[in-house]
Amino acid sequence: MPRSWIAFWGQFCRVHEDKNLKEDKFQYLLSSLKPRTKAHDIAESYPPSKGNYLKVIGHLKSQFGRKDLLIEVYIRDLLALVNNKSAIKLTDLYDKLGSDLRALEILNVTTSNYAAMLYPVVESCLSAEVLKAWNKHRLNREVPEDLALEKEKF
Repeated sequence: MPRSWIAFWGQFCRVHEDKNLKEDKFQYLLSSLKPRTKAHDIAESYPPSKGNYLKVIGHLKSQFGRKDLLIEVYIRDLLALVNNKSAIKLTDLYDKLGSDLRALEILNVTTSNYAAMLYPVVESCLSAEVLKAWNKHRLNREVPEDLALEKEKF
């Protein structure tokens, strides 16, 4: 559930913040949670009432919505790319990185927080051929235009 918390809460918080749904929020919550999941079991362990609704939300947030836990989950996903012994397609790597980085962005983890760690992780996932092309592209971008023009003269 930690991986799906951001998506779940992004949708359910509209119900949570709706002042017109006083007594029905608990039922909306139960119907929003997938049956036979830990989150659903937690919600069902409380008798449905207005007072217990806030307790359930607090319990779910402490179990699945902790920012530190969510950041750890997504960082572990990124690090798992290194441990993946089978070759990963470049498009799959791109999609996986994008997904995890967008989740970290929602959690206010900025590029400056993870860039130094992420570049070596990504590079370790690339084949030698792709890495060579990547480095060549990166070096060409880092050379100022004046120096690039000077290089062409020689």
